[in-house]
Amino acid sequence: MKSKFFQLFLYSFVLLFIISNHLTLFAQTITVSNAGTAAVRGVYVNKGLDTDNTHDYYMKLDGSMYIYFAGGYWNIYTARNDGSTDYYYWNFTPLDPNPPTLPIGGPNGWSYVAVLGTGPGAITKQNANANMTFANGSGYTPSTPTRGTSNNPVGRFQLTGSRYGGILDGLTISLSGTRTGVSNIKLWAGSVSGSPLATVATDNTTITFNNFYSLVDSSSGTIYYVTIDLTAGATGSVTPTIPSQASFTFAGANVPSSFTSAPLSSGSAPLPVELNSFNAVLNGNSVALNWSTATEVNNYGFNIERKPENGSWNKIGFVQGHGNSNSPKSYSFIDDSPPGGKLSYRLQQIDLEGVSKNFDPVNVSFEIPKSELKQNYPNPFNPSTVITYNLSTNSYVSLKIYDVLGNQVAVVANGFQNAGIYNIKVDASDFKLSSGIYFYKLITDKFIETKKMILTK
Repeated sequence: MKSKFFQLFLYSFVLLFIISNHLTLFAQTITVSNAGTAAVRGVYVNKGLDTDNTHDYYMKLDGSMYIYFAGGYWNIYTARNDGSTDYYYWNFTPLDPNPPTLPIGGPNGWSYVAVLGTGPGAITKQNANANMTFANGSGYTPSTPTRGTSNNPVGRFQLTGSRYGGILDGLTISLSGTRTGVSNIKLWAGSVSGSPLATVATDNTTITFNNFYSLVDSSSGTIYYVTIDLTAGATGSVTPTIPSQASFTFAGANVPSSFTSAPLSSGSAPLPVELNSFNAVLNGNSVALNWSTATEVNNYGFNIERKPENGSWNKIGFVQGHGNSNSPKSYSFIDDSPPGGKLSYRLQQIDLEGVSKNFDPVNVSFEIPKSELKQNYPNPFNPSTVITYNLSTNSYVSLKIYDVLGNQVAVVANGFQNAGIYNIKVDASDFKLSSGIYFYKLITDKFIETKKMILTK
């Protein structure tokens, strides 16, 4: 009898405990709405709850967090930065047959927090706003955009939350500069890869990104990029800024400290010079380079570079650009002293801010004639003339001028030179030469030759 009474007492106690526990959990659980798999945001999850790897239903909380429903439990899944995963769960009510969802947002931007415990815990709400720190992109210099391509970065900035759970879900930026051919302004989180957070198809001075949810990192911060698509004929420049802290829209976070017109790059992003053509033509003892542009923006000019076969690039000249132009422009440059063999030439375009871009090279084969010293031209001359000589091989070179008595009066060249054709201008005034007959003498490793020239004043 005592044993049966004890068993009845024990069953009653267990039943009472279960009912009380359910009532307690139900009383502590916030009111939920039956929204199926609707998205929620601004959720803050304390770690340390028990693990449960099963689920029947889920809702997306943000880009890396989901909430699952399994047999009367809410299961939280998050992806860590190191690629591993966490699962958390707690009891909402074992009696509700429908998969509920947390309501979006909350009063005054409150977020929802899981209460820590050794077993399933209740959900309460508390003021969990993250404070946002903003860093502009004044130190960021994006690469020169490329016409006819997508996702060209033109600016970036960084947000850091004081705690986990702050969501960026709206942003307005300004794009200054006169331009054509720009479209699909995009906002990215972390890097320019995968899918953008938001896209605005049409270019404008004001761009507003809406309807995206980006969880802001609370440790090292999240870097955001702004990119543009360019048509093949795009022109102009782009300078992105964020007008003020009011340009941000957050869930579960406070706006950053006050600022005005924050830059997203170190300067404007000029759309590049569009090159129509570039070629190299052998012209006697020289190589003529010719090129043309369709449009130019902030074009300071072109460095001309040359590279012999198995050699390195060296600057051999500069041609001034036209700055800004929407009409075709033509340019030329003469290489008077090309070395022999296979040669490559390229243009290095430099904008007004010092940013450079190399165009594809062109190639020529320049065969050097036999070594010889040619007659100066003009001859007689006043006050200058050009002395031309060929070197079939690399050699030490001495080119000096003597008067009729054999006295040395000028040194034109003295040192090692590569094989090639050399055209050297001699100005009599540089050496204080008077009218008369002179001789110029070329000495190399292979030959010695002398020719006469006449200066008339």
